[in-house]
Amino acid sequence: MTSIALAGCHIFDFLDHGSTNTPRIVWRVSGRAIGAPATDGHLVFFNTGDHHVVALDAATGAERWRAATGSVEGPPPSPSCAIVAELVVCGDEDIVAFHRDDGSVAWRYHATQGYGPGHFAIAVHDGVVFAGSNSTGPLGTGRVYAIDGQSGVPVWIAAPLADDAKGVNILGLSVDNDIVVGSIVRNTHPFTGGVVGLDTKTGTTRWITNFPQAAADSESASTNTALWEGSVLGASTDGRIYLLDRATGAVQFGFPGVGRRAPLVGLTTPVGSDLRAIVVSGSTLYATSTGDWFIAYDLPKRRELWRVVAPHSTPTGMPIVRDEDVVYAVHIGGDVAAYSATGPSVLWDFGNLNDALVGSVAVSPERIFASGITGFWAIAKR
Repeated sequence: MTSIALAGCHIFDFLDHGSTNTPRIVWRVSGRAIGAPATDGHLVFFNTGDHHVVALDAATGAERWRAATGSVEGPPPSPSCAIVAELVVCGDEDIVAFHRDDGSVAWRYHATQGYGPGHFAIAVHDGVVFAGSNSTGPLGTGRVYAIDGQSGVPVWIAAPLADDAKGVNILGLSVDNDIVVGSIVRNTHPFTGGVVGLDTKTGTTRWITNFPQAAADSESASTNTALWEGSVLGASTDGRIYLLDRATGAVQFGFPGVGRRAPLVGLTTPVGSDLRAIVVSGSTLYATSTGDWFIAYDLPKRRELWRVVAPHSTPTGMPIVRDEDVVYAVHIGGDVAAYSATGPSVLWDFGNLNDALVGSVAVSPERIFASGITGFWAIAKR
């Protein structure tokens, strides 16, 4: 692998991360939610821990329908739902599409090659559902699926890492008209991995880039990806974020790890393994860190812009959502924070002693929706 330029301008803007604004709770409905919900603005769709999808009225929280996914195994690690035309497509062990108006099943995709395409968050582009795979199942690993969103028929099934002897999870997918990229988590000790790039239309493998290990006992797996112009971004579990060439997968640049843990509870120890969620908007990269940071980077100039201390608890590493001038992240402590996308500040932070929020959020023009281990939540954006 080519040498890696690691650079970073650590601008420690330690502004007060407390918030004077308390978000208004629009509604809460009891239930056990998991993963990331989806909304069409009228209804919001949640995966549940007992293998159902629940559709709630986005304005009132009233239940409109509840339908079984058909799976019976334990709950998947981090499923999601997504809107595809008149359907809502949700992951479990299988991927299941429901009619949004009444919850009737439109199609179900069960993998006969590989395992668990619904275990991790799905991505949707141009009416096609893209999914990775879980390496803990009995039928093989290291696959990526492209499924027609209307029929449930596979467009292609790619097996770029199915023959890896260590077993491979592929998750954290990002997709556009040109390329599908996914994070590689190889079941080695310590975990290793990188990013795989596939052709969007055919599933042909373009490249596989393995991240370097800083030391023999260092992790180098990846759990999050993003796309930006001619580049692919992949976050390594050692804290680095790599900028890869879209055409070849060659490493162009590496943002370093966050350094030391934020002084959230008075501790500033070095950050070791780091689950960093990333999202790109325009030419800015936003990233969380389990070292208790939220950081913005200038991609063209390849430098850190600013960072702010995460409030109260560390971000989970689950996908973060940019909406207008706000980035939303769920934290390990069960709260959700709204970070400013324009400067180092926390707009608000919400948690509830009787519930813990999990996964990621869905956003509508007026509110966000979050999954809790004992409830479904709607929170006003302003």
